[in-house]
Amino acid sequence: MKAAGAAVGASRTPWSITKVHQLSYERQEPVGFAADPSDFAARDISFLRGSSPEETRAGPWLRGGALLAFLACAGVNAALVLQRGGGGAEAAGAVVGSFIWPMLLAGAYSLWSSRPTQRGRFKVFLFTCLALLLLPTLTYVGVRGYAHYVVQANAERLSFDELDERAQECWRHGDAECVESLWRRYAATHPQDGAGRFRLGVALSRLNRYGEATAEFERALELGEGAPQLFAYYADSLAKSGRTDEAIDWSYKTLSVAPTLVDVRGQLAKLLVSRKRHYEALSLLQAFDAAREAKGRPGYFAAQRLGIESLLEREAPTDTAEQPVLRLPIHAGHYFAPLSLGRSRPKPFMVDTGATTTTFSTADLEAADVVWRVSRPRVEMRTADGRKVTADAVVLESVRLGPFELKNVAAVVCEDCASLLGQSTLSRFDMASSRKQGVEFLSLTLR
Repeated sequence: MKAAGAAVGASRTPWSITKVHQLSYERQEPVGFAADPSDFAARDISFLRGSSPEETRAGPWLRGGALLAFLACAGVNAALVLQRGGGGAEAAGAVVGSFIWPMLLAGAYSLWSSRPTQRGRFKVFLFTCLALLLLPTLTYVGVRGYAHYVVQANAERLSFDELDERAQECWRHGDAECVESLWRRYAATHPQDGAGRFRLGVALSRLNRYGEATAEFERALELGEGAPQLFAYYADSLAKSGRTDEAIDWSYKTLSVAPTLVDVRGQLAKLLVSRKRHYEALSLLQAFDAAREAKGRPGYFAAQRLGIESLLEREAPTDTAEQPVLRLPIHAGHYFAPLSLGRSRPKPFMVDTGATTTTFSTADLEAADVVWRVSRPRVEMRTADGRKVTADAVVLESVRLGPFELKNVAAVVCEDCASLLGQSTLSRFDMASSRKQGVEFLSLTLR
C-alpha cells in the first residue's frame, strides 16, 4: 500500500506543478503581447520608446515662423531706436540684441531640459522673439496715446492738462513725433490757444523743422503769449533758419526777463561772434561772470571767453569787421566793458559814470604787461561803499577798451579797489543809451 501510495503521489506531483506553472504563466502574460518573448522589442514599451525623428525635428513652418518673428522684432527695435534719435550703431546694437536674447533662452532650454529637441529650441526662439516684439510695441502704442484715444473714442475731447500729461510721457521716451501729433490735433480744435501753439512749435523744433516751428512761435506771440521759454525757442529757431539778426534781438529780449538762462547767453555770444561783434560778445559773457564772482562763485563762461579772446589775439584790429561803436548790454542794472591793461586778458570793468577816475586793484596792475608810472603817491580816496583807502594815482601808457586803444590813461590803484571804469576813461567817448525791444544798451564811440 505504501508503495502504491508513493506511486500514486509520484504520479500526481508533476501534474500539479505543471498545472500551477501553467496557470501562473497564463495569469502574468501581458495583454496584447506575443506569446513568444523573443518577439518583444524595446520600442514597444512606452517608458523605453524614444521620440521619432518627425517629432524632434523642426518643420518648415516652425522655422519660417521663427525667422519672420526675428526679422519683425529686429526691425521694430531698430526703428524705435532711430525714431528716438539714435544712430546707426545703436540701431545695429538693437538688432544684435534681438538675436542674442532668443539664442540665450534657447541655449538655457538645451541645458536644463532632460530631453532637448530641435523643435523645442525653435519654439523657445520663436516665443522669445514674439515677446521682444510685443513689449516695445505695446509700450510705444501706450506712450503715443493711440490706445488712450481708442478708449476715449474722440481725441479732441481731451483737455489741455490731459493732453499735456500725455505729451510729457512722450517727452520722457524721447518721442518728439508723438508730441507733435498730440499738439497738432489740439491746435486744430483750439486755434486761438497760444500755449498749444507754443508747445507745437517746441516739438517741431526738436524735429529740426525750424521753419514750421518759427511760424508756430510767431502765431503764439500774436495770440498774446509771452514767456522766457517762448522767446528762447523762437530765437533758436530764427538762428537755425538763417535769420541771425532777428535771433540776436530775441535772445537779448529773453535775457532781459531771464538773465540766468546760460544756454541762451552762450548761444547769443556765438551769434555775435558770427557777426564779427567779438567785444560785444565778450562783454555779454563777462557781465554774467562778474556778477557770479562778486558772490564768490566761479565764472560760468570762462572757457568761451578764452576762446573769443584767443580769436581776437590772432586777428589784427583792422582785420575784424567790428563796428566803430562798442555796444554794452545791461546786466543786473549795470554795464560792463572789456578792458585790457597792456597785453593782459580783457577783464570786465563796471561802467560808473559817477566815478572821477578808473580804478583797479594792485594785483591786476602787477599781473598786467603794461608800462605805467605813479603820478601822485598816497592819495586818500573814498570807495563806492564809503570806505576811506590810500591809493596811488598812476598813468598807464596803453590800455584797450574793446576795439579801441587808449594812450596815457589816468587811473587809481589800491589793494581793495574794484574794477571801475570812471570818467578819466569814459570822457574820451561819446556815450549813448538806447533801448531795443525792451533791452537797454550803452554805446561808446571814440571821439
